[in-house]
Amino acid sequence: MKKYNGFSRIMTLIVAMAAIMFACVDDDFDTPPISEIPVGDVYTIEQIKTLYEDSAEYLNTGTGDAYLFSRDASIYGTVTMDNETDNSYRTFYIQDATGAIAIYQDVSGGAYIGDSVRIYLKDLVVMKYSNLFQLNSNNGGGVNVDDNLIKQGTNNKRTPELATIDQINNDKEYYQGRLIVINDVQFVDTDTSKTYANPADLETENRLLQDSTDNQILVRTSGYANFAGAAVAKGSGSIIAIVGQYNNDMQLYIRRLGEVEMENVRFDVTPGGGDGSGTFDNPYDVARAISNNSGENVWVEGYIVGVYETKDAAGNDLAEFVPSFTAPFYTDANMIIADSETETDIANCLIVQLTSGEIRSTLNLVDNGTNKGKQVKVYGDLTTYFGDEGLKNTSGYWLDGAGMIPATGFFEEDFANDLGDFSQYSVTGTSQVWEHSSSYKCAMMTGYDGSRYENNDWLISPALDLTGRANVTLSFVHAIGYGNYTGIDDELKVFVSEDYSGSGDPSSATWVELTFSMPADLNDYFVWTNSGEISLTAYDGKSDIYFAFDYNCGTVNASTWEIKDVVVSEGSK
Repeated sequence: MKKYNGFSRIMTLIVAMAAIMFACVDDDFDTPPISEIPVGDVYTIEQIKTLYEDSAEYLNTGTGDAYLFSRDASIYGTVTMDNETDNSYRTFYIQDATGAIAIYQDVSGGAYIGDSVRIYLKDLVVMKYSNLFQLNSNNGGGVNVDDNLIKQGTNNKRTPELATIDQINNDKEYYQGRLIVINDVQFVDTDTSKTYANPADLETENRLLQDSTDNQILVRTSGYANFAGAAVAKGSGSIIAIVGQYNNDMQLYIRRLGEVEMENVRFDVTPGGGDGSGTFDNPYDVARAISNNSGENVWVEGYIVGVYETKDAAGNDLAEFVPSFTAPFYTDANMIIADSETETDIANCLIVQLTSGEIRSTLNLVDNGTNKGKQVKVYGDLTTYFGDEGLKNTSGYWLDGAGMIPATGFFEEDFANDLGDFSQYSVTGTSQVWEHSSSYKCAMMTGYDGSRYENNDWLISPALDLTGRANVTLSFVHAIGYGNYTGIDDELKVFVSEDYSGSGDPSSATWVELTFSMPADLNDYFVWTNSGEISLTAYDGKSDIYFAFDYNCGTVNASTWEIKDVVVSEGSK
């Protein structure tokens, strides 16, 4: 027994020692305890935005100007948009009681709508990407969720804040990044036949949302979104979305297609105040263009008051685009017009895109500083520009009694390449005839050819069928040079006929003279002048209508008459 007991004690000792040994070995392979991510200084979202705006501690990193957190710090918020529908590439949004901000990730996922989170800020930067506040990594590669995001809870979904399109467009700083709901809205008519984006080519596209007074805002959808190919809502109702910003364009991001609830009947849009009908002779004023900031091919008149600057003095792109009402100016691609030549509030202004070519070279304030304060007419499409009310695709202008008027009627002839379908007939003087000027891109007639010759020459339109048309008008642009202007009204005339045969001597038909505008100062040669809208309503509904330009001169006087941009339109819009 004693021998057994001794053996038992030895075995017990061996087992105990083995347990100790293997316990030590086990400890070497256990996962080390997870270290706590420090909290540090606690900021609100508004406060970290202020750090970027106010602090001198800027860091020029791969992200551009940014504020670097070099110490332990945190912000708390609720995730309001995630990557689940692929409509927010590697970006989620959080919001607290003070504001909202985008978080750019190194990879998608890890944060979901309703998550209550703490973002650890050390070695992160707060910056602006095209004016959108964003948290990013120091090298611009994105925030690592595992290292910087600590979930505090889930399914704490935030209630959207009620807003209007007008409020969002006029208070960009407040609404940027916020989760909002807008009631009583619809997509514009031209977008209801489209899908939200282009999934076939994976192209991101914009659609326009409007309210009953035609305030508008972009709805931007990624071509990768799982609802990109869905048809745009055709009715009216409400939308829940995140408010984004790109430069000065405010835009909405849909989180889930179910948050677009537009099953109601579409409403009529009644734009707000201002005057004008959008024609050359009765253009919109700026107030009207602002309140009715939609529609293609309209004329707007205002005073040139400034530039929306996108460049600095060295020609470099500005980090933030800003309106400027004081010279010197550095951006030639746009200008600002207003109803008063002394206006300096961008809310009362229209931003006009100056397309390259004659329009930009003539109107821009960089090269034409004396244009500031002048009244100008511009022609194009009313739409959002730099996030504010604007006019884009500008294809016409009128300044100092001259300009460019595009053809916009059911019959158009600019004479840019030849005389088109017009025919010329010489009643008197067969050597000097109507011809095309390749230098000035117009139709031209003169009685001077080394000497002055008596001439009566007609430039006659093709037959116009006005059946079914109402409120028909004729307009053209013309210029006069040389000669003695005494009695010029008897030498340059425009006529209309409903019994001309279509060929041959026009004197065999009955012609009615039409009244049109002449240049304001005939002492200045070749000033392009708009004829104004010439009424042809007496011929509404009739077929085989002709109009003609009749040039007359004697041996004492032989001016040159140039004509372009002939337009016959239906109705006055």
